[in-house]
Amino acid sequence: MIERLREVADVFGEKGIELAFETGQESGESLQRFLFKLDRANVGVNFDPANMILYEKGDPIQALRTLAPWLKQCHLKDANKTRRPGAWGEEVPLGAGEVTGWVSFEC
Repeated sequence: MIERLREVADVFGEKGIELAFETGQESGESLQRFLFKLDRANVGVNFDPANMILYEKGDPIQALRTLAPWLKQCHLKDANKTRRPGAWGEEVPLGAGEVTGWVSFEC
């Protein structure tokens, strides 16, 4: 899969197109390892802090610090963790949820 993604990234890169993986379904550290291995400058991250909470994949602020070198854009929304295990949490307006410190964080 890595080789195929490199091929795709190279084709897009030749056209000046950047690609971004949206965060959420993996930890920041896992995505970081993948991006290191992929090793393509035109591939990065669309950071969604709420997804980190909704998918229960770690602290969004720490994940942002981990993924900052690959940041291409931010998808701003906020969320609250689920109160029922196995159920989806609640998406809420930015600043109204559990993404503590997001608004004032600087890359």
